[in-house]
Amino acid sequence: MTCHAPSPEPGGIPSLNGLSAEHLLTRLRGFKGNGPAQTTAAMTIMPLLMQGYDEAQIRALAEWFASRQASPR
Repeated sequence: MTCHAPSPEPGGIPSLNGLSAEHLLTRLRGFKGNGPAQTTAAMTIMPLLMQGYDEAQIRALAEWFASRQASPR
């Protein structure tokens, strides 16, 4: 929530609210698959953050953000 604000900011980090759970699961699992050994300075911090979550937690995150109404700009 610190990075992904509830409503999108032009040029900022996109909001996750209202995205489909399946889309979010794909992205979150992809970040987890890029573990610390594959992370470069050019990547986001997400691969490092996702290492701390198990599959149940990843699913819960995806479902929670998907349940949130997308906020207008």
